[in-house]
Amino acid sequence: MKEKKCNECKIGYKKMFRIKYKELHYSNKIWLFVCESCLKLIKKNNSFYRYGGTWKK
Repeated sequence: MKEKKCNECKIGYKKMFRIKYKELHYSNKIWLFVCESCLKLIKKNNSFYRYGGTWKK
């Protein structure tokens, strides 16, 4: 099975979430993939958080 590495914790996962979560990402077309654990931490009280889909393999 294929895995992607989380942009935050750098661990490989089979299910990732495509998000934007920093002001810089809004001005550019930058989407990052993060794991579920990092996603929960990032989206909490984050006005820049935007969900872009789920990647699964």
